Amino acid sequence: MTLLGHPAFSRSISFEQFEIARARLFRYRTNWDLVALGPLEEGGSVVPEIHYAKSGDVHIAYQVFGSGPVDLVIIPGFISNIEHYWDWPEAARWLDHLAGRARIILFDKRGTGLSDRLGQLPNLEQRMDDARAVMDAAKVKGAAVMGVSEGGSLAVLFAAAHPERCSALVLYGAFARFSDWFPTKQKFDSFLDYVDSSWGTGES
Repeated sequence: MTLLGHPAFSRSISFEQFEIARARLFRYRTNWDLVALGPLEEGGSVVPEIHYAKSGDVHIAYQVFGSGPVDLVIIPGFISNIEHYWDWPEAARWLDHLAGRARIILFDKRGTGLSDRLGQLPNLEQRMDDARAVMDAAKVKGAAVMGVSEGGSLAVLFAAAHPERCSALVLYGAFARFSDWFPTKQKFDSFLDYVDSSWGTGES
C-alpha cells in the first residue's frame, strides 16, 4: 500500500509535520487494529518451523504458515528476524490474522535475521533473487508479493523480473530512495552517523 499521490499528501509539509502526522496515524492504526483484530493474547501464537533455502552460496531462512486461496510472499524491511517476530505480540497477531486468509511465506533477507551473514553488501539483483529461491524451495509457482519499507524496492524489481510469478504487488511504507525521508542531506548524513556510532548499543 502506498499513499503517493493521495490528496492528503498533495501539499508540501515539513519533516517535523510529517513525523507528527505519522505518529498520529500510528496511534490511530493501533487503536483500529485492536478493534479489527481483537485483544492481544499472551502465548497465543506458535512459531512456525524455520527452513532454509539456498540462494547461490547463501542460506536464506524462511517460514511457511497459514492457509487460504492465495500465497503471499512478504519481503521485509532492512531489519527482520522471522523467529523473534513471534515474540512481539502485535506482529504475531498481524501474522496470525494474515495466516487465516492466505498461505504466508516470510523470510529474512541475506545478511539479516537468521539468514547467512555476508562479507560484502549484496546488490539488488542478488537480494531480489533470494525471494525467488525461497519461492522455489517452498514450491510456490506464483504469489502475491508484499514489500515492506526497504523491501518495497525488491518487491518491485521481483515483479518486473518475474511477472509470471507475481500475481499482485503490495507496497507498504515503501520508498524510491531512503534519503527522501529526510528533508536535507545534512540530516540524512547525521542519521547515518548516528547509526554508525550507536547501532547495537541500546541507544538506537
